[in-house]
Amino acid sequence: MHKQDMEDKVKMELQEESQTAEVMAQMIEIEKLAEEILSSRSIITEYNSRKDQNKEALNALKQGEVQSGFFLVTVDAKLWMNFSRMFIKVDRKRLLHLIEGDQAKLTKAIEDERAAMKEKIEKLHTFNTNLIELDGYVRELLAREERLKAREAKTGKKTQLHKVEEVNSDDEDD
Repeated sequence: MHKQDMEDKVKMELQEESQTAEVMAQMIEIEKLAEEILSSRSIITEYNSRKDQNKEALNALKQGEVQSGFFLVTVDAKLWMNFSRMFIKVDRKRLLHLIEGDQAKLTKAIEDERAAMKEKIEKLHTFNTNLIELDGYVRELLAREERLKAREAKTGKKTQLHKVEEVNSDDEDD
């Protein structure tokens, strides 16, 4: 019997070690996902900032005026453009086309980043974890996702993740 007790004890210890390894692997995956979500958020913020700057430039170019120092200069033919670490002289129409193309690329990149972030949030939902241990922003995203799913179930309408802000403000009014 003593031998049986020893075997049972060894089996229990191996199970505990296996469970500990699984929990550690799960926590590593959770931390990795949380870091990726925060990184995506930072990238989206950067892209939105660039998009706003491009919008300002487009408005100025479409109005035909560009600020040069303290004066507004009417734009006729070519303009100087800072491209990476050099300045190049570009035709106004070509410059408009370049900025509009950049705007389209930024919009696509933001949509892709939001979609990837949503997938990561959904994957994070699959883990059974104590939400108190997660970063505040990640907890807020998970809570928003839950409210979004509840609202979709209630109304039957599909809402995109980047419109969660609007859903959030509607929920607070209830």
